[in-house]
Amino acid sequence: MTQQMISTAIVTEQELYRCHRVIDFNKQEVFYLVESERDPLVEYAVRALRINGEYHLTCTCPAGRSGTPCKHRRWATAHAQEFKAEQKALSLREARVERLTGMGLTEREAREAVAASFIVDGKPADDATLVRVFGPHKQPSKWEVEADSRRYQGCTFSLLK
Repeated sequence: MTQQMISTAIVTEQELYRCHRVIDFNKQEVFYLVESERDPLVEYAVRALRINGEYHLTCTCPAGRSGTPCKHRRWATAHAQEFKAEQKALSLREARVERLTGMGLTEREAREAVAASFIVDGKPADDATLVRVFGPHKQPSKWEVEADSRRYQGCTFSLLK
């Protein structure tokens, strides 16, 4: 299964904002509506059609209907790539939150740990370090506090003895 190669190297943020991902649940299809540059009330549909095992993008703009490659296909492709990268990053974050909760953190602590940019020796912190830093910190019991205060209580000292 191959896919038509479309260069998305030079797609601006403004062009990406013109793309709207649409899910048609009736047809079980995902496609894009891309706003026209000339008239923001006009949208062109960019769809992926599978022909002989290969995906081909179509566009309803005048250039796309004539079979000429158009900018709307390029923009929709760039938007789809960005969407997939965001979904992958989200999936990796959720998996890490799940790992950290399995190691003893609450969900709130795990989400806080994953959101933090915690660097150790120039590298992102590993899971064990995050659990140690963001996990619950045990408070000493009353007995431990009293024992420590007796142990470290000052002794009387005199130079005149």
